Amino acid sequence: MSESDSRDTCDLSEIASLSREELIDRLTHFKGTCPLDFTPDFLARKTVPQLRHILVAAYKFAAKANGRTPE
Repeated sequence: MSESDSRDTCDLSEIASLSREELIDRLTHFKGTCPLDFTPDFLARKTVPQLRHILVAAYKFAAKANGRTPE
């Protein structure tokens, strides 16, 4: 797990470079202000762009909740 999993920000280019498996790992281990509780079946049915969108939204929500401007 990378350092960005424990923060509320993440570089968009980093998210764009993640594989499907890495995206799912980040989503299942996300430590933000809003807990994410996705089932493996739900994540398995999502496309890579959808997984990226969910992860970006989670980081943006966490940043906003902590009073920061999302990147």
